[in-house]
Amino acid sequence: MTARAKNRHSISLRLAAATVLLGLIVSVAVTALQVHVIYRNQVESAREQLDEIRQSLVPSLEAGLWQVDRGRTRLLLDALAHTPGIGYVQLDSEGRHVTRGQADAPVLLERSYPLIHDDGQRFDLGTLRVVIDSRSTMTRLRNAIARELLTTTAALLSMSLLLLWLFRRWVTQRLKTMATYASELDIERLQTPLEWPKRPSRHADDLDLVAQALNQMRERMLEEFEVRVRHERELQQHRERLESLVRARTAELEDKTRQLEEKSRQLQELANTDSLTGVCSRRQFLALLDQELARAQRGGAAMTVLMFDVDHFKRINDTHGHATGDRVLVRIAECCREQLRRIDVLGRLGGEEFAVLLPRSDRRGAAVTAERLRAAIEALVIKSDQGERISITVSIGVAELVHPDEKPDTLIARADAQLYRAKHSGRNRVCVDDESTL
Repeated sequence: MTARAKNRHSISLRLAAATVLLGLIVSVAVTALQVHVIYRNQVESAREQLDEIRQSLVPSLEAGLWQVDRGRTRLLLDALAHTPGIGYVQLDSEGRHVTRGQADAPVLLERSYPLIHDDGQRFDLGTLRVVIDSRSTMTRLRNAIARELLTTTAALLSMSLLLLWLFRRWVTQRLKTMATYASELDIERLQTPLEWPKRPSRHADDLDLVAQALNQMRERMLEEFEVRVRHERELQQHRERLESLVRARTAELEDKTRQLEEKSRQLQELANTDSLTGVCSRRQFLALLDQELARAQRGGAAMTVLMFDVDHFKRINDTHGHATGDRVLVRIAECCREQLRRIDVLGRLGGEEFAVLLPRSDRRGAAVTAERLRAAIEALVIKSDQGERISITVSIGVAELVHPDEKPDTLIARADAQLYRAKHSGRNRVCVDDESTL
């Protein structure tokens, strides 16, 4: 072997040795970094475990302490102490100290949770202290160190010659440039392509192709980003138009709903109220009579119905006109409302005929009420359009609920029969069932 060949061989050996040494150094550094990452992951996992304890177990423990459920509290503490990775737990509550686990366990992390019951007022229930045991973490770290050292060493030994060749071609510098560019690539840097440091002209290699592909990917990302921004802008505009239309349509529907509800209320009021006098219509009076009759029959309470109409009302219409007759009916309705109780129901059954429902009123009390109505109506002062005083009287029939199974029609018929008896007896009087005229 010539001196030049020996020298070249010696240089190659030294370079290979340096490469292996550098690889070992890198291996140790990488292993240390990986161990650090593993340790940090373990610590982060422990923190997540403590957070999960705060979210899942602490509320149940607070509930058990507030309810003084010692069995539940012990069960929760035992379950927590036997959780993998937990060294020991300590509960301080109302001067008592309860510990589960190994109090001498080495500490990786620990956390104290204030136990509070809050139902409008905050009540301090105590403190829960949880300690994460570091022994399992250290065991995993030792295993990871051994595994990573063996794996990295074997890989470096097999790749030493390749690394030597790559280093000769300045791979490291270009990879670093590419990694830096990729790590710093963001929306603002999409406009800037990847460029190598200026060097003497050379043939393109695989890394040049990778750089070219990376630049092509950057251009596509830029185009897609611009398209996405445009689409998002269009979607936002469309969403705003739709929301505006929905708000307008919702307001329109709410307004129409209010109008319909108001019209329905008005129609219901018109159907239940006599348009002239403002008292109950015939239909509404009969419906209320049916309800009150059923209630009285269930509870055994007294109930009475009055039927009355205006004496010689046709003569009033013929003499003074229908407008005056309507005014007479209105005044009679007003007079009756003034004399009746709040629970009494006054209804106009048609023409000049009225009816009164008197809940919780027997025949005797109803007769007194009927006589008071008759006297009050007789005392009304109503004048015609020509100023003439119009004499108004009414005849009233009274019928009390006496049969448990009596129907509304039968009760009204009995009161109506007494009304006609009052008419035939001379008018301007009250007749109660088959009793003598009052």
